[in-house]
Amino acid sequence: MSGKHLKFYKFEGTLNDFVVIDGRENSIEHPEELSKILLDRHASIGGDSLLYLEESKIADIKMRVLEKDGSESEMCGNGARCIGLYFSKFFNRNSIKIETKAGIKVVKKVDDNVFSVSMGAMGKIDKFVKGLPTGNSHIIELFGLKLYIVNSSEPHAVIPLKNIKRIPKNKALKIAKNFTLFPFGINVDFIEIVNKSTIKMRTIERGVYEETLACGTGAVASSYVFNKFLNGESVVLVKALGGGLKVKITDDGNYLEGKANFVFKGEIEI
Repeated sequence: MSGKHLKFYKFEGTLNDFVVIDGRENSIEHPEELSKILLDRHASIGGDSLLYLEESKIADIKMRVLEKDGSESEMCGNGARCIGLYFSKFFNRNSIKIETKAGIKVVKKVDDNVFSVSMGAMGKIDKFVKGLPTGNSHIIELFGLKLYIVNSSEPHAVIPLKNIKRIPKNKALKIAKNFTLFPFGINVDFIEIVNKSTIKMRTIERGVYEETLACGTGAVASSYVFNKFLNGESVVLVKALGGGLKVKITDDGNYLEGKANFVFKGEIEI
């Protein structure tokens, strides 16, 4: 790819930041390798994930979520909202269907720079874990912590704490990288209950394997655990380090709502 010029866009949703490349105009043979380069905050553009767009036969667009280590995630809620803004800003589309590895997600504009994503129902966790019974959720203990294992289009281990000003990051990384139990790694969310409709959340993301300022699928996973296991309400305000997200837990599926912002666009030579 030496000498190839690529157009890119930079977006952020709740300070979860993304490099977006539209493969319909910038076709890349191995975008997973490119993610290792572009997401470096010191030597390149920098970002939490690369969102690579491709043509879809079953939706308006296909979104691939590529991480700093070259791995590909199933889905990204904050990223999907940013793609909603991309289509709203540059193509005058305020409702789109996005094909992801976790199924089709519908993104709608609900206010200025505010987008809602239909995240679907919680999925089975089976393929993301080893040695546990089949099902939609598991509760286990690891390193002295209680983990609620769920799949909100991405696998998450939700861990309630009384206070998340300080989180056990070393333990979180050991959990996230416990490839014996979680063969593809797992996202780790620490939550603190504020009241029956509000939680605070901090996340260590798989593929990134460091703390990010927000996580959309993590907000949904945390809200689901809060609602189903910890006596929380069905509409939850999630306070991440990067800002607030609203999650609705319903029998028909879960919904994520929050702001997305266009940062800048540019061209980079690879």
